[in-house]
Amino acid sequence: MGEVRQAKKAATRRALARVTAALARNRGADAVSIAEITNAVGVSQRTFHNYFDSKEDAIMEFAVFCVDNLIDTMEMLPPGANTSVIAAVEQAVIMHLDVPDAELESFYSFRLLRQQFDTRSHEKYNELREDLKVRVLARVQALYPELSDLAAQVQLACAATAAKLALDRYYSYCHTAADDADSKSAGNGDAILLVHEAFAQLKR
Repeated sequence: MGEVRQAKKAATRRALARVTAALARNRGADAVSIAEITNAVGVSQRTFHNYFDSKEDAIMEFAVFCVDNLIDTMEMLPPGANTSVIAAVEQAVIMHLDVPDAELESFYSFRLLRQQFDTRSHEKYNELREDLKVRVLARVQALYPELSDLAAQVQLACAATAAKLALDRYYSYCHTAADDADSKSAGNGDAILLVHEAFAQLKR
């Protein structure tokens, strides 16, 4: 009984985070009310606040889910493709570029959500971002136990920076958004080339 209850709580938390992110992606977090979110999920506003202090917290929870998916991809890479953190992140990013723009889990959607935080000074967001870094580092260290704490942090930071710079350049200068969930953005090949170029700098 306890396991069923915990599973139900986890499902409610995921649903609230996902709906919050979906609404914020399309209209901006400031234009979304807690009532809209809870009505969409079918729970009370009190339930929302039992799980999250704010809409930003819920969006960050969704971000954690997306990052976990990337690490799941790293774990499933074939031997030889994950010889280092840097190589594994590069391959995971390229594989994730296949997710259509219209999907909430796409890099394009993630960028739209991230920009909402980048345009404001949000102390809570900075705290949540640090928590996310700790979570990611723990999972990466589990994948590469031979690495010291410092080595894992350095490789992860370098890989994350390379991916961010490549994707930012792509979405700023090369990207044409696709409007339907069954198509990819027009310049997907450009994105892959930029990712390869960025990561090549780490291998020199």
